[in-house]
Amino acid sequence: MSDTDGDTALMIATLEGYVDVAKMLVEKGANVNAKNHKGFTALMHAGGKGYCKMIPFLVENGAIVNYKKEDGFTPLLVSSVNNQTNAVKVLLDNGANIEDRDSDGDSALLMASLKGFLGMAKVLVQNGANINTTNNNGFTSLMLACGADHSERARFLIDKGADVNATKQDGFTPLLLACLNQRLNTLSMLLQSKADVDAKNTRGETALMLACRAGRLPSEEEEDALSGLLAKSMGVVKDLFKEKEKKKGKPGSYEDMAAILLEHGASVEIANKEGSTPLMIACIGNKNILVHTLLQHKQDVEAKYHEGDTALLLACREGHPGIVKILLEYRAKVDEVCNNGFTALMVTSKKGNCEIASTLLDHGANVNSKKKDGFTPLLIACIYKEKSTVSVLLENKPDIDIKENEGKTALMLVAKERHEDIVEILLEHGASIDEKSNKGFTALMYASKKGHGNVISVLIQHGSDINAIEDDGFTPLMLAAINEQTDAALVLLKSNAKTDTQNKDSATALGLVCEKSSEDMTRLCRATMRALTPRITMALHLSSLLVLKDVKAY
Repeated sequence: MSDTDGDTALMIATLEGYVDVAKMLVEKGANVNAKNHKGFTALMHAGGKGYCKMIPFLVENGAIVNYKKEDGFTPLLVSSVNNQTNAVKVLLDNGANIEDRDSDGDSALLMASLKGFLGMAKVLVQNGANINTTNNNGFTSLMLACGADHSERARFLIDKGADVNATKQDGFTPLLLACLNQRLNTLSMLLQSKADVDAKNTRGETALMLACRAGRLPSEEEEDALSGLLAKSMGVVKDLFKEKEKKKGKPGSYEDMAAILLEHGASVEIANKEGSTPLMIACIGNKNILVHTLLQHKQDVEAKYHEGDTALLLACREGHPGIVKILLEYRAKVDEVCNNGFTALMVTSKKGNCEIASTLLDHGANVNSKKKDGFTPLLIACIYKEKSTVSVLLENKPDIDIKENEGKTALMLVAKERHEDIVEILLEHGASIDEKSNKGFTALMYASKKGHGNVISVLIQHGSDINAIEDDGFTPLMLAAINEQTDAALVLLKSNAKTDTQNKDSATALGLVCEKSSEDMTRLCRATMRALTPRITMALHLSSLLVLKDVKAY
């Protein structure tokens, strides 16, 4: 007979510590190894409650001392996780296996280490527990103690011979775990015990790098670059010790940890597998104090990430103006180029950070530096529609009409992309309005082809040649017509664009309009016809019909 939890009368007596009642029940034939719904036996109840007189009685009457539940728990493990030190002693005296593990691979000593039960740990070690055994995740007792900041517990384990440089499958050591979890006191103790200050995990990260990461776990993109094991481990480690934070004081700062690591000779030059140095990691995380500290320890400010980024380029990419200023104070090269040809000013122009752009320019950044494709900071700011950055760059007198490799100027790029406000800024600063690209296109032609009516109006108001001809003989009006940009064509017509100019195929704007059959183009055709005299209209119409089949698509 049992209660709703499946506990028999003997189990209930055991839970209450009623030894005499238990004896009576056993004499009446009670099964000492009966299990409740969760798989617990009377002996487990006795161990978990710490009833030391009950334990030997049950064992003497046939209780299985090393019985295992489905999750691997034994009476000894139940006693250990409940910090029942005396019960553990009694169980060990009665034949309990000290190295039994649960389904996670945790032994009694590993459980005591995670929980911070120093007295329990001492009893287990004194009774021969393997101090360097690992669970399924590769944690040793020392690792668990270090991660959870049980410094006294860690000290005991070290004194008893725990390996301070034991390594998990993902490369984490006690020192790396202490650093990841901000365990300042434990970190100092490990270093004093000759822990390898430059030990690396499988990603190539040292304790100093973890300190410079300042508690920032990998982003989704970074996790993709990590081995699955390491990415999972870093999350597991933080979760594993999270509950302990509630019972502890404020953890040591990452700045303090970095300082201690550097005092013990941590290398500032080691890079991880991605090529990141401690300085780069601190720059990405916007950690001003750490950046100062590393540079004071002669960290190479010009070291490059595997993509060719320096610390300065990374700080610009992340948008950290304070870090940029610090790096420049330490003489970072302002015009260093990464693998894709970007300088710091180009990166900033793309991101649109005016404060950083001004700082770089104040430190001599080349406002006309060029990538392999011919793009300059100004051209980059224009295509990314960074209006404020364009203004900052223009204040520093760049070559406003400089061209990228296809011959496009800044004005052409913004006209093509319909950035009307930047068009006006460039024109106010003297941009050449009718400069031509390699194909003979002007800014007005790009705007006409794309149908940007407002941009067309601005360009015409500033005197753009409305009848300019590109290399194949097309005018802005022809480009608008052939691309069915009705509104753009009407703007051009209202501004008296010529309709009788012929391209290389002898097609006129009217002919190009007539070849289109849409309602909008019919409306445009009528407007074009009204713009011509009847005699010229007829002549051009007949001419266009003759060449209509040969008009090439543009």
